[in-house]
Amino acid sequence: MSGIILSHNLTAVFVTIILAVWAILQFKSVLNKKAIFNIVLAAITTIGVTASYTFAFIEANIVQTYQIPKNSEYQMEEFAKQTFEPVDFFMPYDVKKGVSLLFHLDWNTEIWRPGAIGIFLLAILFLAAKTRKRKKNKVLRVAFCISVLLYLCMFIGPIVKWAGKFISFMQFGWRLLLFCMFAFSVYAAYLLHFYFKKRWQTVFVILAILTACYTVGPRYVYQMYLDYKGMEYIKTINEEFYEHYIMEYSPNSADALYLPEGVSRDLYKERGERVDCNHKDVRYEFIREDNKCRLMVSNNSYNDTMFELPLYYYKGYAAVDKNTGSRLTVLPSENKLVTVSLNDGMHEADLEIWYHGTPVQQLGNLISGLTLLLLFLCGVFHLKVFRSRKE
Repeated sequence: MSGIILSHNLTAVFVTIILAVWAILQFKSVLNKKAIFNIVLAAITTIGVTASYTFAFIEANIVQTYQIPKNSEYQMEEFAKQTFEPVDFFMPYDVKKGVSLLFHLDWNTEIWRPGAIGIFLLAILFLAAKTRKRKKNKVLRVAFCISVLLYLCMFIGPIVKWAGKFISFMQFGWRLLLFCMFAFSVYAAYLLHFYFKKRWQTVFVILAILTACYTVGPRYVYQMYLDYKGMEYIKTINEEFYEHYIMEYSPNSADALYLPEGVSRDLYKERGERVDCNHKDVRYEFIREDNKCRLMVSNNSYNDTMFELPLYYYKGYAAVDKNTGSRLTVLPSENKLVTVSLNDGMHEADLEIWYHGTPVQQLGNLISGLTLLLLFLCGVFHLKVFRSRKE
């Protein structure tokens, strides 16, 4: 769970929903002191391991809102484009794209979509058919049937378009495959465990691994091939799209989801490294060095001088006058950028501005560090106990 939380927020939410439903269904069978203790301990450990991220994440969302997707008209239109084609049932995207180019087929390859999940589904349907006369767990069977229906609905354009009115905020409808794959995997494991011998179990696991390699592998093989052939080859096969493969640093290339709400996506590109002062006759020079910003000010005869810097505002920025060691006030501007206010009587200043972090972030880092240390010590202790028992 810690790995999921630290990897992708939306996936963490989906997995939490799955686990919550599973816990409710299994509530009676795990209602004992030992199970409850283990669950609580696991939850506390997860909070501890992820504290360095979750504490800062919660604080940042309390301080300001961000440009997360909403069920807007644009999102709904984009969501409808995620409808699967029949070929996606058997082919991963990169294989589909290669076959389409090779045989000049009219397949939609402009949008990436996960494919070939249908192969795994067919394998599970084979297991279900082989055990059709056996009595099965109703909860797992219903969950599997619902997941199959959900997966098939992703191939029906009108249904995907209608669903986009309510869930287009998740950007891609295929993210619902998380629920499908969970149900598929659990049901397959259930059938294999109770109704098939070891040989069948081994064969199915090997087929599942090969299917996974076929589904994911071409994604990396194709990128390696394009890197080997170079940009000229990419331009030849796809002139309109080849610029997407040019990766170079730009503050605007970052995902706009991480920008404060109300900030233009092109603000930094349009503004550049410009510093704005509320008094035109104040002299200053701005440079970046060693992951910090330096602002040298002179000829300041005002008591309310403020500078708006080319830094997106996130709580945790610090500003210090290197001459006196005094800290200055850092606040967000109307453009959601960092502003620094000079203290009264500061005619000259040599300011250093950097992201220092917040006390909440530092607390989270401390908790995560201590949790990892405790886990390591527990591992060493259990290893010694295991060895002593073995001897």
